[in-house]
Amino acid sequence: MTLPSNISHQLLHKTRNQLKKILTPVAKRQAAVYLQTDLQVSQRRACRLLGLHRSTARLVSRRKEDSVLLERLKQLAAERPRFGYRRLTTLLRREGMLVNPKKVSGREVVQLETAMGAAIGCFERARALRVPRSRFAPKALPGV
Repeated sequence: MTLPSNISHQLLHKTRNQLKKILTPVAKRQAAVYLQTDLQVSQRRACRLLGLHRSTARLVSRRKEDSVLLERLKQLAAERPRFGYRRLTTLLRREGMLVNPKKVSGREVVQLETAMGAAIGCFERARALRVPRSRFAPKALPGV
C-alpha cells in the first residue's frame, strides 16, 4: 500500500506507537474523518489504512438520546439504592415509560453505577465464615 506524499513513514510509525489501537467503529469513523480533512487523504485510502469498510464510514447513527430515561433512572436509584435493574425497569414501566430491560441493564447503568459509587446493581450475599482446617487436628479414635 502506498502512502500519500504528505505523510512520511516515520510520522505514521511514530503516531501508531503513541496512540492506543482504534477498535470501535465509531472511533475508526472519527479517525477516517480526521485523515480525510486534516491530512487530505481520500475516503477509500483512509478506510483501507484503518481497516474500516467504506459503508461503515458513511453510516449515520440513528440512536436516540435517552436523557429523560437516564435522569429518572438516577432519581429512582438514589431513592432506592438496593433495587437492581429489573426492579428499576418495573418502576419505570409503572410510570408509563416504554423501557426495554436490556437498555436499563446496559452501558448507561454501568456508567451510573460508577458515577454513584456502585449504588445500583446486585449486592453480594453474606458468605459463611470459613475456618481453615488445622494440619494437626486430632485424629479420629479407632472404633468410635
